[in-house]
Amino acid sequence: MIRLPSSHAAITAPLVASSTRFPGIPIGRSLLDGRPFHLSPAMVDDRVLPSTNSLALGGLGSGKSTTAKVRGRREHLEHGHQYVVIDSFGEDNAGEWVPLTRDLSGKVIEAGSFTLNPVSELFPHEVREQLVRSLIVAVEEDALTHKAAHALQHALNHPKAVNLNGLVDALVEPEDGRWSAAELAEWGVGPAIALSRYTEGSLRGLFDGDNASLPETDLPILCFDFSRLDRNSPAIPALMAAVACWVEHVWLPQSTAPTVTWSWRRRGRSCCHRPPVS
Repeated sequence: MIRLPSSHAAITAPLVASSTRFPGIPIGRSLLDGRPFHLSPAMVDDRVLPSTNSLALGGLGSGKSTTAKVRGRREHLEHGHQYVVIDSFGEDNAGEWVPLTRDLSGKVIEAGSFTLNPVSELFPHEVREQLVRSLIVAVEEDALTHKAAHALQHALNHPKAVNLNGLVDALVEPEDGRWSAAELAEWGVGPAIALSRYTEGSLRGLFDGDNASLPETDLPILCFDFSRLDRNSPAIPALMAAVACWVEHVWLPQSTAPTVTWSWRRRGRSCCHRPPVS
């Protein structure tokens, strides 16, 4: 048995290999017999493999990101797969996936340069509510009491709530509902203060603005570059929640052979990958 320390090896689980049905992409040749080696995504019936998520683990410099980039490039060029990347690790003042994204004529979205609309009508109503709840909890953990949650539900149904600024206005100046406007305004103070962090405070520019929208879904690769953000900023979980909702409810239903890659490092480790689903 050959034993290697984790700093010298990387692994992707579940293990994937080539097959006649899914020939995969060329990776190289075997060092043992020279035969070509192909890598295939986990494209199987969901009754056989219910989840096609995979996790790449390894030490710093073991090849996690390099393998993912090679795979992404070849899968797109040979099979037309689309990629969404959440990139938090910077190289030369930009995310490590930025050069590949531009080479494939994709789009790089830097945090702060593109505003994601968390109350877009492209999201189902219940998704909008859960996403806004996530934004609130990310900055004010105790802001959502049961009364505050009702005030938020009421405000989300207001005609003004087409963007985050409009939602804050609807919380501050609600209309009468099952409870009076005065009671709803009192209950909505906590959520309004929390959301004002995104409209007027230190996190301004991520989710607010009249031009807040959602990214295109027909690009070969889309890279969300969070590499310049403070790793301890509440913007990170807020943005991750927003992007995850957009991927699940907007991008995935409209994309072909989609792949989501999370390029994330804590103490030099981790890279998460979701292969295409059949």
